[in-house]
Amino acid sequence: MKDVITAPCINIKEKEFEYRSSQNIIYLLEKLILATNNENDLIIDSFADAGTSLAVAYKTRRNAIEIE
Repeated sequence: MKDVITAPCINIKEKEFEYRSSQNIIYLLEKLILATNNENDLIIDSFADAGTSLAVAYKTRRNAIEIE
């Protein structure tokens, strides 16, 4: 795994991204999960908020538990 992960810059002021300000977070989480886990592994997020890590875990075929 690299020390630096680059993500595309998103201008959240554009109408297309008006309601998706967490798009960079999703991209970053997906990169980290794919680099550090295998399919069907368990991911635990003890600081769950909007369920972003749960959605990314589902997308990358991982199991997830979120605690708020």
